Amino acid sequence: MTLRATALVVTVFIGAVAHLAATGRAEVPRQPRIPAEEAAPVSGGVSIPEPVPEIVPVGFVSGYGADQNDPFWSAVAEGMGTAAEEAFAGDATRRYLIQRQEPFHQNAVDLQLNLVEQALALGVQALVVAPLDAAALAPQLIAAQRRGVSVTVIGEVAVPGIPMVAPDHYLAGMLAAQRIQHLLPERTIAIVGTGGAGVSRRDLERRRDGALSVLGPSPEIPVRLALSPDDLSLVLPDLLGRSPSVAGVIALDGPAALAVTAVARELGRTGELVVLAMDPHRRVVDELRRGEIAAVVAFQPRLLGSEALQAALFPGQRGDDSGDVLYLSPIVFANEDLDDETVMGILRNYDLPADTGE
Repeated sequence: MTLRATALVVTVFIGAVAHLAATGRAEVPRQPRIPAEEAAPVSGGVSIPEPVPEIVPVGFVSGYGADQNDPFWSAVAEGMGTAAEEAFAGDATRRYLIQRQEPFHQNAVDLQLNLVEQALALGVQALVVAPLDAAALAPQLIAAQRRGVSVTVIGEVAVPGIPMVAPDHYLAGMLAAQRIQHLLPERTIAIVGTGGAGVSRRDLERRRDGALSVLGPSPEIPVRLALSPDDLSLVLPDLLGRSPSVAGVIALDGPAALAVTAVARELGRTGELVVLAMDPHRRVVDELRRGEIAAVVAFQPRLLGSEALQAALFPGQRGDDSGDVLYLSPIVFANEDLDDETVMGILRNYDLPADTGE
């Protein structure tokens, strides 16, 4: 209380005592009007604490990866977190917490079902899932949505009534074929893949089909889809060594690209063989910089995560005319256009180490 306010209170108190002595009646004195700028806070001068925000859990059950720190799915989760912060930047009453769970094998459908159940048991208000088997997960996801959970699926999978956000794998294959066809007109192009590093067999086949839609289905176009990089390495020497007419290779995933460049080095075809890769993991980017890979077709996982969460939080506001379906286009990074800033951008997008030294 300021000196001025104290003096006013004392004056009123003395007047009240005098009135009591003269009349024998107590009179409740009027409180003096104190200017607003001198008034004390209603809490008696103690600062009122900010309200504790409600923690709103958001479930994220990803596709499979090599481990819990798979760079692609880690970047998707980070994109979800950024979208949550931006969507509710002015809301101090809620804070969104992304709870990520990840199966370790593309055939671990039962495990993924259990992970979805665990997420729902935590009371999540939104759920983003990259289904390994849409048919198996559909009843669970539809039931969750009916209970009021906002659900979105990632990937080219159809679950009735649930929004879908997906990388356009077919377009990725088309862009890869157009690029290598431009570099090698009238030459034989091979297509290889392993489905490694978190790329499902379904996605691999969509990329293959997109490439063939440009190159044309023909027995002259060798296609090798192996079960693993090691299996692919067994057939590549024959494909690239005994078939010198194969001038270029579209590698449908990162491990396949690395297997191709390794065999090309063994056969002395580095620099001669044009390799176009997908999924810019660390070693793929290194070989892109060295010129062993001519170009990379890449998706933006942070954008994928951001769009998926927004589709869950704001259903009906995204997608095309066919419903809540949103396809994300890939980006092509060419070796001749590559600079350090672009490399750093690719690495940051995939949560990869910034050091790209050999």
